[in-house]
Amino acid sequence: MGTLWKWRWMLGLAASVAVVVLFLLPVLIRSTPPVIQVAMLDTAGATRGSDTKEMSLLRQAWGKAAVDSFTGAEALHTWEENWPAQNKGPVVKVVFDRAAGEVRILGRWKGESFTKTLLVERDLAATLEQAKSFIKQRTSQ
Repeated sequence: MGTLWKWRWMLGLAASVAVVVLFLLPVLIRSTPPVIQVAMLDTAGATRGSDTKEMSLLRQAWGKAAVDSFTGAEALHTWEENWPAQNKGPVVKVVFDRAAGEVRILGRWKGESFTKTLLVERDLAATLEQAKSFIKQRTSQ
């Protein structure tokens, strides 16, 4: 009867270890969060404090990211083409173009590129939430 007890004990231990591994594995293999770079293209210049409000919304949406501001499309294009060197996680660039009234999302991950353009119809904050949702969807696969 002692041998049977040892086998049951070992089988129970193995099952317990398997359950613990199944719960811990996703935590240990969690993908790195995306590197997000944010820019605003404002070819007309700030008017009546709108620049401050929009910059504030961009900073709030991506608190850890610096927000670069550009007054010319050529400088912005150079920024868009300048990707960080060999990053293990996803990299995303978010551009708010005031004149066009749109938020452009450019991303790279797992050897693939993705883009999306969202129109800012009335509420920049709501559009930035849509952008965050799209980024989360594309970088959590």
